[in-house]
Amino acid sequence: MGSGKDTGKGTKRRRTEEDVGQESGAAKPLWALAEGLRNLMGGRNCSEEELTREVLLQYLKAKGDIREVEVDVKGHLDLGTEMQLPMDLGTEMPMDLGTEMRLLEAGIEEAEDMPVRRQNLLMLAAEGSEEPLPDTALISGSCTVALRVAVKPDCTFLNCGSDMTISEPDALTVTKQSDGDNLATGSVVVGSEDGLTRAYFELCIDSGMNLDGNLVGCMIGAVRDGLDYENNNKYSNDAWLLYMHDGSLWGNSKRASDEQGEGTLKVGDRVGVLIDTEGGGRVLFFKNGQQFGPGFVGGVSGLVLGVHMYFKGCQVTLLPDAEEPAEPFTKWEGYL
Repeated sequence: MGSGKDTGKGTKRRRTEEDVGQESGAAKPLWALAEGLRNLMGGRNCSEEELTREVLLQYLKAKGDIREVEVDVKGHLDLGTEMQLPMDLGTEMPMDLGTEMRLLEAGIEEAEDMPVRRQNLLMLAAEGSEEPLPDTALISGSCTVALRVAVKPDCTFLNCGSDMTISEPDALTVTKQSDGDNLATGSVVVGSEDGLTRAYFELCIDSGMNLDGNLVGCMIGAVRDGLDYENNNKYSNDAWLLYMHDGSLWGNSKRASDEQGEGTLKVGDRVGVLIDTEGGGRVLFFKNGQQFGPGFVGGVSGLVLGVHMYFKGCQVTLLPDAEEPAEPFTKWEGYL
């Protein structure tokens, strides 16, 4: 009573670690860890710098919070209450949820080959409702999080002009039946209210004018839904188009801009279109997996895949299994 001595083992251990830190000149505090993470760190508390991405990812895997899953390709994967963030690392350790989100997203991308941009984390409240997780949130207690993985949307050709035909039943191929301006559009809208902000489409050039290799009169890109299917839209500010004949850009204030050269695209080549409405937005083009020309930047929203054709015999086919090239993109060697 009144001796001033500390006899509690916990207090003695904490002071010992503080003393060690002072003796070594370390100015940064040690963190109280949950039992599992403490065991992983050799039975001791540690500094923030020691809690690396690799350490926390190993801890998540050991707890079973990250696991292999099967994705339903027709919709979304919702792991519900089986997915828990490690927010029980100690009430003295407020967690920046943005950091934890990135950690989990990186682990899922590694385990499931599921890009981070197709992942979304939602907090489940006690009554079961879903609450979006802002990057700036700070949580120090336990919480339950649902991981919703958006699968790649299935895109087909939905509409076309009167002198075009769409293949049946797959709706993946569009063919020009006679000369004259026509437009065909895809079924997936990017940048609309449904939440899809980015999508990649890839098409194979099957044939050109008169079924030969001449690609005059064929353009591929993105358009705003609602353009006239019977007119030439290459001068419209609602079109972002790549001309197959010479790789030039048309529409949205561009006219024959950034030409890549006649014959640089040929029958059999794969042409990719990336529509990205995040930030300022952009529409980029790809040739056989490599970025082809500078594309368009800015003013992108509410777009669908668009194919404009003029001459009979032109034909392209959507490739539903094509994967978006990884950033930073490899540029085509002839890029101008």
